[in-house]
Amino acid sequence: MKPTVGLTSRHLVVPASEHMDTIGPMKKSVKDAAYVLQSIVDVDPFDNYTFGIPYGAGLDFVSACDFSALKGARLGIPRNVISSMSNNSTGSMLEAFNKSLAILRSAGAIIIENTDFPSAQESRNNGLLTVQVVAADSVVALKKYLSLLAYNSRNITDLEGLRAWTQSSSLEDCPNKPTDIWDVVLENRNNTDYKFWRAYQRALYRGKEGGLLGLIKRYKLDDVILPSLFSSNWAAVVDAPITSVPMGAIPSDQPIVSAGPNIP
Repeated sequence: MKPTVGLTSRHLVVPASEHMDTIGPMKKSVKDAAYVLQSIVDVDPFDNYTFGIPYGAGLDFVSACDFSALKGARLGIPRNVISSMSNNSTGSMLEAFNKSLAILRSAGAIIIENTDFPSAQESRNNGLLTVQVVAADSVVALKKYLSLLAYNSRNITDLEGLRAWTQSSSLEDCPNKPTDIWDVVLENRNNTDYKFWRAYQRALYRGKEGGLLGLIKRYKLDDVILPSLFSSNWAAVVDAPITSVPMGAIPSDQPIVSAGPNIP
């Protein structure tokens, strides 16, 4: 269960993106997760995002875990997201997803098909936009985290220093375990650059009018449902919550892909 960004504190945690990432519980049931979430939600002076929690907001998540609460709920499925992101490895996942809709209908939910995201194809064509936001945020987030450590034996203060130590230490087995992702991150801007803000605003369009929030408003939905493989970025970019539940298992005859395209 990933809560709305700002409900739980990220103090002394390294979120890759301060705009998208937060702390949430992972449990065997939704209700167990609700108990944990209810106990960790609070305002923290060390994370200013938590000051956005509305005064008097209903935070009794445990009581909300009521199967009958789905009766009459309008749930949208953006099928254009599913079709644009599916490939020859997602067949069994989509079969399980479609079967799981019967459970929601049996609880009284109203499934609204083909409530499409206008920016689905744009997101497919330029999938790096969200990555750029996360990369720029991570440079600043790590530096802040390192500055708060009471003990820093290597005196590492930023991502450049962490990369240098990782590349030089025999403990890290570099280059067999390379620093490729950090290399790419450090080639780009951090989140104080005006170009970052332009990228972030475009990403917000994909999550708002062009994506999740716009869809909920246009179709008067209570929620949107997607396979988790396809859903995370749409919610993350607008700080929206996600609850992920198991819907099946990969069948034993699922083809195994041993290497991705263009490898070697």
